[in-house]
Amino acid sequence: MSKRNFRAVSAFVGGLAIAALPWLEARAQLPFDPAAIEQLTPEQRQRALEAIGSNGGSGAAQASPDGRFRDQKLATPETAVPNRRGSTSRSGAGSSGGSQRDRASADDLRDEGSDADADFQRDARSTRSREATLELANRDYALEDRERRRLRPFGYDLFETTATTFAPATDIPVPADYVVGPGDSVRVQLFGNENGNYSLQVARDGQINFPKLGPIAVAGQRFEDVRKLLTERIGRELIGVQSSITLGELRSVRVFLLGDVNQPGSYTVSSLSTITNAIFVGGGISPVGSLRNIELKRNGRLVQKLDLYALLLRGDSSADVRLQPGDVIFVPPVGPRVSADGEVKRPAIYELNGEKTIADVVSLAGGLLASTNTSTAQIERFDGNRKSIRQIDLAKAGDLGGRVQSGDVLRFGQIAAKLDNNVRVLGYVKYPGNYQWKADSDLRSVLQQAEIQNSDSQNEAYLPLGLIERTAASSGVRGWVGFSIRDVMLPDAAPFPLQRDDRVIILTRDDVSYLDSREVRAVAAGEVTAIRQCPALESLAELANTERAARFLKAFTAESTRTGASARDRAAVDPRTGLFPGERETLDPRTGEPISARPVNARCPAVYRAAPRALQYLLEESVAMYGEVRRPGLYPIARGTPLPLLIDAAGGLSNESDPRNIEYISYTDALKNGRSAYQTLDLKSADAAALKVAPGDVFNFKPLYLGQEVGTARVSGEFRFPGSYGILRGERLSQLIKRAGGLTSNAYPYGAVFTRQAAREAERESYKRAANDLQEAVVTAVTSGALGKEGATSAQFLSTVISRLQTAEPVGRVVIEADPTILEARPELDPIVEPGDLLTIPKRPITITVIGQVLNPGTQAFVPGTTLKQYIERAGGYSQAADDGRVFVILPNGTAQKVKASFWNYTAQDIPPGSLIVVPRDAAPFNVLALSERVFGLLSNLALSAAALATISRN
Repeated sequence: MSKRNFRAVSAFVGGLAIAALPWLEARAQLPFDPAAIEQLTPEQRQRALEAIGSNGGSGAAQASPDGRFRDQKLATPETAVPNRRGSTSRSGAGSSGGSQRDRASADDLRDEGSDADADFQRDARSTRSREATLELANRDYALEDRERRRLRPFGYDLFETTATTFAPATDIPVPADYVVGPGDSVRVQLFGNENGNYSLQVARDGQINFPKLGPIAVAGQRFEDVRKLLTERIGRELIGVQSSITLGELRSVRVFLLGDVNQPGSYTVSSLSTITNAIFVGGGISPVGSLRNIELKRNGRLVQKLDLYALLLRGDSSADVRLQPGDVIFVPPVGPRVSADGEVKRPAIYELNGEKTIADVVSLAGGLLASTNTSTAQIERFDGNRKSIRQIDLAKAGDLGGRVQSGDVLRFGQIAAKLDNNVRVLGYVKYPGNYQWKADSDLRSVLQQAEIQNSDSQNEAYLPLGLIERTAASSGVRGWVGFSIRDVMLPDAAPFPLQRDDRVIILTRDDVSYLDSREVRAVAAGEVTAIRQCPALESLAELANTERAARFLKAFTAESTRTGASARDRAAVDPRTGLFPGERETLDPRTGEPISARPVNARCPAVYRAAPRALQYLLEESVAMYGEVRRPGLYPIARGTPLPLLIDAAGGLSNESDPRNIEYISYTDALKNGRSAYQTLDLKSADAAALKVAPGDVFNFKPLYLGQEVGTARVSGEFRFPGSYGILRGERLSQLIKRAGGLTSNAYPYGAVFTRQAAREAERESYKRAANDLQEAVVTAVTSGALGKEGATSAQFLSTVISRLQTAEPVGRVVIEADPTILEARPELDPIVEPGDLLTIPKRPITITVIGQVLNPGTQAFVPGTTLKQYIERAGGYSQAADDGRVFVILPNGTAQKVKASFWNYTAQDIPPGSLIVVPRDAAPFNVLALSERVFGLLSNLALSAAALATISRN
């Protein structure tokens, strides 16, 4: 052979070895002997091969005890698997080593046989593809086959369990009809004139040798007859002797078990054994053996037939006779079979033995269950080369008497689990559930049985509207019908007929409040599209951004604006994350990025989980009630609901409501006229009392106009009657002073401190902006080096100023005129009082305060005629850092005046008592900030606030 040919042959053999490795390993681990494949039917063989091919080298089809195949992973090399002969094969070290040697040989050949290997791999892929195609093509057949094989032949499971013994008990009394034969032992006890115990064995000639009496033939006789015979002989021939006769050791008999049994052969059994005992000894009847025609042959003649069904179904053991030596038990092949599946007491495959009709098969199966649908039974039958199906009605005697034939499959269907004559009540009732429906059933009687719960501190029943989910007769579509619970439950109310399969829902106040919840608003606005755990919101999401949703949103907006709903409820959902305000964001564990548009875990009341479509209907049937009612919101109503009932549902009017000035928008009129228009209602009029509210209407209950403001103003200090006073709209400060009894003789109205909440908020914002601006300027100056050598000191000073601005508590002082005499003379200076205002009138002060860049800042006694310069000199004069050109005075009334106090520019000025002289720091180091004016203006404001606070605290 040439070298080239040798290489080609080597490559071919190597490819064969490589391709065969998976099969060799799979074969070594198969849970059955491969030779058993030949015993399978073509369909079973094909499924077994498909299972092996589809699992490749990692799985195999394992045979179950009933001969079926199921896909399982191949056993590991350490797993023991039984073969067909019942032995155990185990893959150990030897097999592992052989496998390694095979792989080594394959590696040696792989280089020269790569082309052949590739061809085999392509063939293997092609085979797997064909097998996958075949599996898809046979899927319907496989499903049908599994359904057929789900039933098991009746009675064969009797032999599946292993009994402790197959022989009858030997320590029980021997029956009187027991036939004595050779090998049996007869025990005789004598007493009286002669005592003795004898054990006499029946010889092969059928006789026993009794001392003093001689041989006595007993074989072939019943034990009862043998007892009488011996008793008579002993009494007659042995005078004065009595006897007790029993059987001792019993003989064994050899019988033959043949036919379709699991272990045919010759067996030695006890003489008390019956046909069934022998069958158990032989391992039971095989799946193809008959249970109904078991034959017992004796001396070549048929002496008995045993039908195991009589024993299993009726407990009749009369045909289960005892065996004699040489008996032959023959089990013929199974006879005609019929399957009974479905709603019978014993679904199984039954062998026929005289049963001819469907009624007979039903009797074998134990009868029908109560849940059997007698009108939908079917019989599947083989008609020649095709299979047909026929419908049967078990209620008809003619169909029950129909003939059955071998291979028939009787299927008994189940009646529908759905109740056929019921209405269901759920929601806020004591006894929710199903109730009987009759042709004359009405809503009131059903609700009386279910008992609507009374309102309590935990929840309240919503009586203006109940729901009925009903099927439309014309279209078959489920829809909603609304009704007024109050009207239906009236004693003289007309009957409200119910229909079959109606579902009645009683709502609670919480169910109605959910209509105006943040979840519903967000979904209706299209801000959330992925909702978890609330099918009602998922259904509502279908309406997002439609005209219907826009109508809901208008009502939501009106109510949330009036009530001042919380920021969480009003805030829009983040469209990127689908999060409601305050909810935590979910991050992708791989990237750390937020997961976009994640589903929202929305709150969902139980009634909307049970009836998701109810949410849409309730929104469409709602009326918006806002303004001066005790429970503003959306209220679903029944058609024709009167306005007074709706007001009661909203808790009634508040004390501030104006019943003669109710703003009303009719949705019905808007649809008719093509535009909405406001109308005004007077609840005291007959028209309002007769008004029938329609879904979509909007009611705004306006408040009464009251002259009194909501809140109080406070006066303190030098008043005759200081304290808090309720105020009227447009009330002036002079009027408030008069109500407080006027000023005392020690009052100093020029030093009045008047604060207002609005001014306080404006002052706080001003401080905040100034701190931010100053901070930015400092950062710019420091980074640019504009502060020069004193940069660190200057920055520290400015940081202190910024800190004071950020922490300063604003006073909100407003400079006003508080002298009643001046206010009377000049009314234009008399301000209008607002709720929250505070007016403090101090006593006449006797001091002047000097602060800032002086050597000894502090408070000095007021001396009439003393000038500003003199007060500064009394404080030690200017310090080195003082800026004498920017000195200013804060007067008692809160105004600040710049004064000329420098050496080159001095003007004498009177200083009133209670004034504050401020000597600022030299701004030279901060000129580069271009903020020196603002810095010292801020310092002035802080000084003003401090002075005002001091005045208020003293009074």
